Amino acid sequence: MTTLTSASWPLSEGDFKSLCERGEPVIFRGAAADWPCTRLWSPEYLASKLKTKQVTVSRSETPLFTADPERGHYLPDQQQAMPFEEFLQHTLAPHGPPHYYLHKHSLEKQLPELRDDIVVPDHIRNFPTLLISLWMGPKGSITPIHHDFTDNFFVQVRGKKRVILFPPEPEAAFYRMPFRAQNARSSWHVSRVGTLDGVNRATFPNFEAARPIDVLVEHGDLLYIPVFYWHEVHSVDSPSMSLSYWWEERSLPEIDASIAKITELVDLYGTASASWKALIERIVSEHVIGRAKPKP
Repeated sequence: MTTLTSASWPLSEGDFKSLCERGEPVIFRGAAADWPCTRLWSPEYLASKLKTKQVTVSRSETPLFTADPERGHYLPDQQQAMPFEEFLQHTLAPHGPPHYYLHKHSLEKQLPELRDDIVVPDHIRNFPTLLISLWMGPKGSITPIHHDFTDNFFVQVRGKKRVILFPPEPEAAFYRMPFRAQNARSSWHVSRVGTLDGVNRATFPNFEAARPIDVLVEHGDLLYIPVFYWHEVHSVDSPSMSLSYWWEERSLPEIDASIAKITELVDLYGTASASWKALIERIVSEHVIGRAKPKP
């Protein structure tokens, strides 16, 4: 098992640039310990701020919140609207099934009542894409192996989470869910493997080549998860609250366009004849990979 690098916070501009260039995960212990959210967000405080506000939570018959290989994730039949106070009670005293989890609720659009309690690191404040979202749920909740399409500062606001990270290579180890150009909810950034502890190694033999990094992220810690780094997340306490700060130098429409183009290309390749496959491979090799290689 690989050991995760630990570093001191705050970062200088040079250290931040180096962090991004290396593209490897780093944990900053206690970096957010003094932020208002990590000091204030008790269950009582959140209940007073959100009161009877309606939230849409993910619902699952098991503590593992997974996607459907054909239909994607966050489907309407996997979601349920309820008052925040009701969700909070499920979180404090879980008794599922069903199990409930608050997945990536935007503090700008869905929970503006909490926006003044968060701190935005100076390094990412002015990026064209900056999405800040809350994750909240009871002990035992599991988000299976997946990757993000941007870099992520993952902040543990309350409780603890076990986060297992995997370098992106080898690609074949992760058995992506299908690319579906016609399905807006396609989930090819989610692995069909599920979780490190629950993987069926007979069905997914290439997963043996994955290199897990297992880390306990505690109250006030900040974890840097580089773009495309695979990871799964386990809630250790009830309640467990985390913030994701997704950031990128490109705008969100540009990122979405890239995702759509890659999805369409792979979907086309998968249904093409042998001659068309060969053409696509020649074009990518010569005009994409070849063009990107440095000249001798």
